[in-house]
Amino acid sequence: MTGIALPSGVIVAPATPMDGELHIDYDALADDVERLIAAGVHGLTPCAITAEAETLDLGEHRRVLQTTVEAAAGRVPVYCGIGRPSILELRTLIDHVHDIGGDGLFLITPYASAHTADEVAAHFLDVVERAELDTIIYNCPGYSGVHLVPELISDLADHSKVVGIKEGHQPQLAETVQQAGDRLAVLTARDSYLMPSMAVGAVGVVSFAANVEPEAHVALYDAIAVGDLPRAERLHQAICDLVDALVARSYPVLIKEAMHLKGRAIGSARRVATPISSAERLRIAQAIDGVARAMA
Repeated sequence: MTGIALPSGVIVAPATPMDGELHIDYDALADDVERLIAAGVHGLTPCAITAEAETLDLGEHRRVLQTTVEAAAGRVPVYCGIGRPSILELRTLIDHVHDIGGDGLFLITPYASAHTADEVAAHFLDVVERAELDTIIYNCPGYSGVHLVPELISDLADHSKVVGIKEGHQPQLAETVQQAGDRLAVLTARDSYLMPSMAVGAVGVVSFAANVEPEAHVALYDAIAVGDLPRAERLHQAICDLVDALVARSYPVLIKEAMHLKGRAIGSARRVATPISSAERLRIAQAIDGVARAMA
């Protein structure tokens, strides 16, 4: 690694709290940031996919970023998600991140239209050069249909402000580490891959399930880091079971339900979804119980 402070550990993509009318509850968001930081997480990426960012209008997007940065108050880095289909809106958000004192950017592959990998890479570099902020890029072929291969990621890593990648194509994570891990932080995109990813050189996770069990995620990361394999294996299996329960349908419907079961009022999702079944709720509750046993 270089001498630049690179992201590592458990970086959480916070869910966005909503009230009964599906308006954003900004006070609840600030409280949730406090909860996550108190649990020991190492960073935040607001307005990512888990946050339902594509359902937010530009004003909401700006306010979610500002609320998160202000609530974090410099205690952990906040990599502000700025994914928008419009270049003009994206530029507005870059200026906004500077104005509110965000630590960096979380940059997702553009969605809502088809792009080539070279177009995406050029877009990432355009944003980074305009923003001059530390940036975590997201390779997410499952959502965008665009696959950034390790050679292209390595080229992007040559830019000093590209400090991390959320690698969403797990089969190539080890190769991404080999080709670019000396210049940027490689972070897995799936909580259940944290342990095997760190075994091949990844330095953490950009997590959705840590919205539900942040202490357990931090405990898993710490156990892996110090080589406490028995504890790491217990936590890894429990978190895998939780993740399986949470991804049975689209984000963040079941994530929000799990947070409710943990006593955290966060409202419903804006995305179209059928009612949660008793079987889904039971599976989530059992997974939460399993995490508690692994933490004991």
